[in-house]
Amino acid sequence: MDLDYLQALMGGTLAETPADSYRDIWVIAETRQSRLAQVTRELLGRARELADLLGVHVATVLIGHNTSGLAGEAVAHGSDVVYILDDALLADYRTETYVKPLASLIEEKKPEIVIMGATARGRDLAPRLATRLKTGLISECVALDVDETERLLLGTRPTYGGMLLTTVACPKARPQMATALPGCFHALPPDHNREGTVEDIAVSVTEADIVGRFEPTQAAQPKMSVTDAPVIVAGGRGIAGSEGFTQLEELAMLLGGTVAASHSAVEFGWAPREHMVDITANHVHPDLYIAVGISGAFPHRMATRGTRCLVAINTDARAPIFRQADYGIIGDWREVIPELIHAVKEAKTQ
Repeated sequence: MDLDYLQALMGGTLAETPADSYRDIWVIAETRQSRLAQVTRELLGRARELADLLGVHVATVLIGHNTSGLAGEAVAHGSDVVYILDDALLADYRTETYVKPLASLIEEKKPEIVIMGATARGRDLAPRLATRLKTGLISECVALDVDETERLLLGTRPTYGGMLLTTVACPKARPQMATALPGCFHALPPDHNREGTVEDIAVSVTEADIVGRFEPTQAAQPKMSVTDAPVIVAGGRGIAGSEGFTQLEELAMLLGGTVAASHSAVEFGWAPREHMVDITANHVHPDLYIAVGISGAFPHRMATRGTRCLVAINTDARAPIFRQADYGIIGDWREVIPELIHAVKEAKTQ
């Protein structure tokens, strides 16, 4: 195992490389069910916009096994170049086996900006990769912009539990790196007439490089990603326990959506983090969002501002969520949710 990152943490410094030797914006892709992950498509859309401002290309890095078939999808969503790192040892995500070839490719090609999703994998991979490259990392951004004069990546991220937004830059070290939270950007409509180049990259990894494995717990994965769902039924502190989420899930399934949770509900252990809707986690833009027992604090309102129709159910008529809601029901969810479930079932039988 390469321990360069320990030396960096124990006294190393960021590498100051001439910025003019770096060009292009890279997106490190993730895949879901033989497709590009939604967060990757979102980042390609934003990368395309930023690249046009800077006058550079967008490149997608497909790392894994048997992912070459996704190159066309990456190009259709805004990429000019696709680098394919394919090896059987990359089929399962492991930190070191991914960091080693990615760092080597970045050092060779010298991208100006490297971004990836602030997913479970991205949170593990990005800081390790940044340390290996001796550069900075702007983590869990909700907005990405560029200073065109200085060619600086500007990452806006929540701090103090999402109550304050700060914009950060890395003015000296290259490449500039950032992770962005899912749902913060909109994917561009796919253009299947776009043309791009595909380059296969030789990968040099061995069993000796495998020092650990990162595998999300299957039970923690929602049946449908909250960032993809057209309908979300979300529970908050007012649900007062994990048992209530069973009813919320039933309503969500009847409506063709998924269940989600507020920051408080996740902190209490009533729902896994993958379900969290919050400025520090997932940003959503469903057609319908039903907020059950959620007060509507600023971090939650920011994460749901892309919702087309928001319905709030709360016993507190003064809850801030009602100022955001398109429709509000002042009442106990224990009475309201069963009635909604009954009404939806009746409507489906007609």
